[in-house]
Amino acid sequence: MSEFRYDWFSDRWVIFAPQRSHRPHEFSECAESSLSSADCPFCTGNESETPVPVLMLPTLDAKKTPAEEPKRKVRSSENASTKNSNADRRRLSSISTPSWKVRVVPNKYPALKPLPDDLVDSGLMTELSHLTATLDSADAPTDLLNAPNSEPLKYPHRHTLNYSPGPAPSDVAQSKDLFCSGNFHGAHEVFVECGEHKTSLTELPADHVQLILHSYAARLRYWRSLKIFQYGVVFKNSGAAAGATLSHLHSQLMVTSFLPTEIQRLRQRWTEFENHYHACPVCDMVQRELRDGSRLVWESEHFVAICPYASRSPYFVSIFPRQHQATFETAIDEVESELAGYLLQTIKALESALSNASYNYVIHTSPFSNEEGKHFHWRIDLFPRLGKLAGFEWASGSQINAILPEEAARTLRLYFATVE
Repeated sequence: MSEFRYDWFSDRWVIFAPQRSHRPHEFSECAESSLSSADCPFCTGNESETPVPVLMLPTLDAKKTPAEEPKRKVRSSENASTKNSNADRRRLSSISTPSWKVRVVPNKYPALKPLPDDLVDSGLMTELSHLTATLDSADAPTDLLNAPNSEPLKYPHRHTLNYSPGPAPSDVAQSKDLFCSGNFHGAHEVFVECGEHKTSLTELPADHVQLILHSYAARLRYWRSLKIFQYGVVFKNSGAAAGATLSHLHSQLMVTSFLPTEIQRLRQRWTEFENHYHACPVCDMVQRELRDGSRLVWESEHFVAICPYASRSPYFVSIFPRQHQATFETAIDEVESELAGYLLQTIKALESALSNASYNYVIHTSPFSNEEGKHFHWRIDLFPRLGKLAGFEWASGSQINAILPEEAARTLRLYFATVE
């Protein structure tokens, strides 16, 4: 299992997760191979190769070939027959949906220590209820539609768990113990973004990307609602250079019971700015970037994309809501379609400009411990991986960027205007 060790000298926690060395590696250091759909654990028909899903979003058209359905039923039955301590989860695994577009599963090789079983079990009915709500009644299987829907979950274990999160980071930083470790829990989930064996988000239509964003928001809301975690982040590793071990479209969510040092520092600077200027620093920056225009990639009714003034890497793009919003998962319901279309267009522009370079994107939402929604403004950071950190970057913490953000934005504007 995972072990947390504190680096006193850098004021950071390091997560040791030896179990992740057993992950399947489709990529090597020098070459990139490709699994066939028959061998890929994320492809439709291979659902038994992954843990039981916590969320599935169905297809919009509900079309399927006759040969696909029996295959799914067989796989689901195999999954249901595996050993599992929770009978309801076994029943959920046996449910065969007519089709799915997004499937969320616990990571088979988690980087974080999972929640205790009793808390996971207590959250099951919330997931069943949400899954039923997202399936069209004409397509949902009968046994799922008949699943009991309880009152909103009260989480009876919240105050009775024998839960020891370890020392607070602030306490550790003041400690003289140079060999401190923490007993933190968390969650690690995988978003399988399509059933077909696709490798680029640009192969999907915008309404499918909208479903992916919807699934991000649903899972972030769920983990925030437990009120025992401090931080959650959604991220995508696309390509070997970005950290992906499988090419099939997927992204991940990690939730921690500690607040990372960088987030603590950001919150402190944010508070100081707001106390002095009585304004949100992001709202102020966005307005200034719109007036200047040299680092602007695009703007829409509700969002703006820029190459930040001090971009840490070439062609780094940040997408912000124009209005002040602290929390991604509570703010995008009415604008998912708009965000999906522009995010997809931005990735197409990057792939066109940079010959399908590997990239990451990260969704920064307000920390779970920030109940008031203050001192934050959510954003999506999208950055291609065009090089590696060298000695100076590791030694100093300062990154060297060979492309000015004004030049990067100018290039991306041209490609953004030409891609479909």
